[in-house]
Amino acid sequence: MPLPEIVDCHTHTFFSDGEGTFEENVRAALAAGCTTLASTDHLTLPREMDPDCECSVPETDLNELRESFLNVQEQAAAGEFGEAGKHLELVYGFEADWYEGCEANIARWRGDAVFLLGSIHFIDGMAIDYDKEMDIWDDWGPDAVWRAYVERWCRACFCGRDGARPTNAPSSVDSSPARLDPSHAQSDPSRSHFDSSRARSNPSPAHFDPSRARFDSMAHPDLVKLFSSSGYAPSIPLEPLWDQMAEAAREAGVHVELSTAGLRKPCADFYPAAGLLERFQRAGVPLTVGSDGHTPGTICWEIKRAYAFAHAAGYRSIDAPTATGEWRTIAL
Repeated sequence: MPLPEIVDCHTHTFFSDGEGTFEENVRAALAAGCTTLASTDHLTLPREMDPDCECSVPETDLNELRESFLNVQEQAAAGEFGEAGKHLELVYGFEADWYEGCEANIARWRGDAVFLLGSIHFIDGMAIDYDKEMDIWDDWGPDAVWRAYVERWCRACFCGRDGARPTNAPSSVDSSPARLDPSHAQSDPSRSHFDSSRARSNPSPAHFDPSRARFDSMAHPDLVKLFSSSGYAPSIPLEPLWDQMAEAAREAGVHVELSTAGLRKPCADFYPAAGLLERFQRAGVPLTVGSDGHTPGTICWEIKRAYAFAHAAGYRSIDAPTATGEWRTIAL
């Protein structure tokens, strides 16, 4: 039986927090035998979350990013990357963070991107995956961070879907730091409860199409486990939280991502963990696969290993986006 084709649905360039150019990523993808490469730089964030644009694309650079992508797409079609490059499906997308009130910002800043990854990197404006700022982990504790993350992740599944929310998440997870413990007040109040409707230059539009904020796939679903082997492991059982995530993804009709990035991180595991991936599979949640590569050397990294991991969890196919915004299915 022939091996499944290689696809990478999660990559970054220097336009956000990556290092490579579009051209360098394309060459790396072709060297790996890739047939679909989705560009998913971090979409612009409100100033309160990323004041110096350290991790997201500055609003002023969005047009330049789009032009650079189109140029490489044209070069590939013209054969400048060889015959294989003519057949490489290049997908224009973004990875967009969910936060309270994000819909109007996402709808405007995404432009004509055809693929949108959803993710949770911040809770009340505080990063959960940045080892230089561990305040939320130290102040709230791992259990509270996990509960808050899962509550927000479940809501993010429904982003742009007619305002729907999973019925179980708000009632079963109390993630408010004030209610969790008064001592969890942050040392820098300005970093929490930011006004997410503020844009970097112009206010968010009063009227927008909510469906333009709809996530196609939820990236690295259990990113919150990043520091679990570094002294921040939760003491609560995770299975009930995993059940909530699987149910939310199923109800929302959103894909979830199997990411190889965690294998390069302190947690040394796929995102999601086997138990969570199995729950997604049993719930009938479709799967995308990505490296979350931030350098040309990590584009398509361990994708074949991810296929085997997905197969072991019960998946027999994955989905990949196309340049026109549709889906195609790849048998495992």
